[in-house]
Amino acid sequence: MLSNAEVTKKVKMKFDLKNKFLQGISPLVVVNFLILLAAMVMYTDTSLVAPDIKLRILFFVLLILPLFKYPYLTPAVLAVFVTIRQFSVAPFGYIPSTSEYYFFIILLISISQLKEVKKLKKPNYIFYGLFLIPFFSNLLNLNYNYEFLMFVLILILLLDLIKNKEQLKLLEISFVLITFILAIYALIFAEKFIPEYVEYLDINRSYWTDPNYLGSILALGLIISFYYIITNRNKMQSIFYLLVIMVGFMALGIIASRGALISALIPMIYIVFKKTNSAKKVFVNFLIVIAIIFVGLKYVSMDALIARFNDDTLSTGSERSIIWKKSIEFFLNSDYLILLFGGGTNYALELCGKVMRTDIYSPHNNFLQILYDYGFVGLVFFLFFMGKIYLKIKKNILAVALLFSFVITAFTLVPLMYMPFWLLLAFIVGSTKIGMEDNSN
Repeated sequence: MLSNAEVTKKVKMKFDLKNKFLQGISPLVVVNFLILLAAMVMYTDTSLVAPDIKLRILFFVLLILPLFKYPYLTPAVLAVFVTIRQFSVAPFGYIPSTSEYYFFIILLISISQLKEVKKLKKPNYIFYGLFLIPFFSNLLNLNYNYEFLMFVLILILLLDLIKNKEQLKLLEISFVLITFILAIYALIFAEKFIPEYVEYLDINRSYWTDPNYLGSILALGLIISFYYIITNRNKMQSIFYLLVIMVGFMALGIIASRGALISALIPMIYIVFKKTNSAKKVFVNFLIVIAIIFVGLKYVSMDALIARFNDDTLSTGSERSIIWKKSIEFFLNSDYLILLFGGGTNYALELCGKVMRTDIYSPHNNFLQILYDYGFVGLVFFLFFMGKIYLKIKKNILAVALLFSFVITAFTLVPLMYMPFWLLLAFIVGSTKIGMEDNSN
């Protein structure tokens, strides 16, 4: 005979299992998304010819309509489809690549969930600052670029759609799927996309879009997969995660992004030391990673990546340090209003363009971008925002590892100009909302 406590525990486990894997989703909806994903992935036309407009409308409708019935799928579904679309080998695809479309879709889905106005949840006070400081800076400078503000609103709306740990898990899995698919792209199209890198260096990098942002996206799925290899006891799942890591590292070798490799390895090292309590386990886990990399080396050359670590641009970070030095000097000579509140959204591009003697130029650093766009007030608040997140998630090893990856990326790129990185922030911040401490528990 089972005791009352054991019966209760068994019923609860059964309920949790059903809630976790079923969540009342119609099988037709699942099949619908799988067919759409397969169609999008297989569309690899590299010409400048877009699919037929009727097919694009049908695709978009079939993608978006189910989200009104299952709004909690929105973050995960958009993460997969928008990211793969934005980093696809095809210049055109079945769905738009611009983020404005998805802002309005997310807004409509959120509105459709409101039974009455009084049920609208107020965002945390920190989001007011994240929105109002850029808004005031734009107003002050008569800057009508609303992109950053739109991304902040997307983050707020997505967080409101995530209600529990299981729904957040869907978003987490989506990043693994993204890495797997984009890595397969890299392996299939390796020889087709080999642009000229530096004339005096024989480095055959293969990529069809910005390799640094592409690599940083790949790093996210690698980190998540590595975390579950260490913590997961399910052999079949572990095999899939090992496969993702293998093809992911092979893809990083092909696109040869130094920053992306670092943004993957440092969080992995953090995970190893946080999730293992003995020197033996640390050694074993490192052997696993090394073995995976060596397996990849048998099939894909890492010469391009190795050459990039050896070339002359390493000391300047592909001239990033030159951009930073010149742009900081220029900014510090600005008037006090610019120093305090910046020049408004994307003012950094103009500023760096002036110091580099061209029209526009990226600062290649998200912290400097925020400083130039929204001044010291904006940068201090953003650092406060990041610190607040860290304090909330410091017991969640995976979330901290992903935050580290984001910060590393932000030191050499401007990830917040891409919607997928805001979806990453939605996962990280969402883990504080749900109260997750360690996903392996």
